[in-house]
Amino acid sequence: EAIEWRARWKDEEKEVLRQALEEMQEEGKDLPPVKRPLNKLLRCLESSHKLKEMIAESVVSEDFAIE
Repeated sequence: EAIEWRARWKDEEKEVLRQALEEMQEEGKDLPPVKRPLNKLLRCLESSHKLKEMIAESVVSEDFAIE
């Protein structure tokens, strides 16, 4: 509900992002706020360097590679 789409995303892309955010929220529901993945992501949005590190870490942990 809180997402404002500023880019020209396709509906499929929006759905993937929405699902990923919901999964992150579900993963952290039993954790303290500072440890919740979605909260970490929101804090990183203020720092592009931290966000890039977080994305790289998640990509590597999923057996993908950044080219």
